[in-house]
Formats: sequence, C-alpha cells, structure tokens
Amino acid sequence: MQNIGGGVAPWNLFGATLERNDNYTTINGNQLIFYHAHALKNILWKFYSSGLFEYCHHPSRSIKKYILSVYIKQYIKATKRVKKILNIGQLHGIRYGIDRDCNLFEKLRLIKREWKTGTLLISLS
Repeated sequence: MQNIGGGVAPWNLFGATLERNDNYTTINGNQLIFYHAHALKNILWKFYSSGLFEYCHHPSRSIKKYILSVYIKQYIKATKRVKKILNIGQLHGIRYGIDRDCNLFEKLRLIKREWKTGTLLISLS
C-alpha cells in the first residue's frame, strides 16, 4: 500500500509519529485511514486488551488517545446498534475475545497482566 495511513497495525505502529489536527490523525505525516485492530478484545465489562501485549510494546499516550480509544468507542457504538437492530441482550461478536466458558479468575488474571504491561484499556463510555 502506498500510503502508510492505510495499513496501520500493531506490527508497524511503533516508532511512528502520531499527530492530531482538527479533523484527523496522521501517522508519519500521512492521514490515518484505518487501523487493523488485530487482537484488540473485550476482556470483561469495560476492560479491553489492546492486543499489543503479543508485540511486547507499551502503547504511547498518543496511540491510546488517537487510535485505540477511538476504536473502542466506535466498537461500543456499533455493538449497541447491532443489539438494538437484532433485539438481543448479549452480543458475542468477533471482538468479544474471551471465551464465554472462561472463568472469572482467568479474566481477572488477564486484566492484571494487561495492567502490568501497560496494554490494558478501560472504556469510559
């Protein structure tokens, strides 16, 4: 892809320069078109794994603010819309990352791991 902003993902995000202007986010001076949120998952309630633990990277404040938080907000909006359209109370979609059979202890262990490594995200929506 010619424009780096069209293929931003966890494996090519680090070391990039992120900036925000009035209308959009840029990465290395190119407009961010989409972010491939590989491995970003809802752990439990408002706790999300950024998916960056597997890449041994700690997301910077700008990555959290301009990419990951925006993605999670949009994901929550879309999930609410789909639940309303389908008239269902629970939606276990592709971003519901923890198996429904996973016990609470395992979910809390994962939250702790993500917290310690700086890759945990908490939705304030």
